Amino acid sequence: TFSVGYFSPGEGLKGHIHPVSEEVYYVVRGRGTVYLGEEREPLEVHPDVALYIPPGIVHGVENTGEERLVICFFVAPGREKTQVV
Repeated sequence: TFSVGYFSPGEGLKGHIHPVSEEVYYVVRGRGTVYLGEEREPLEVHPDVALYIPPGIVHGVENTGEERLVICFFVAPGREKTQVV
């Protein structure tokens, strides 16, 4: 499954898990922080950064910049229910 997320400054996705699916984030525009794992380890992201997230890893994102954050999301296999944590 492919989707595009648009996040205004301060917006984002809460921590969640895809139990079976792998996911790739590709940052198109803006800056933000991706949080990984139970410890919510922060990773700063910016345009042209790609990030692989294995199945079962808690992850979320927040726009920490001053412009809209645009991220392409690739999830395989698609159509899996997401578990918010």
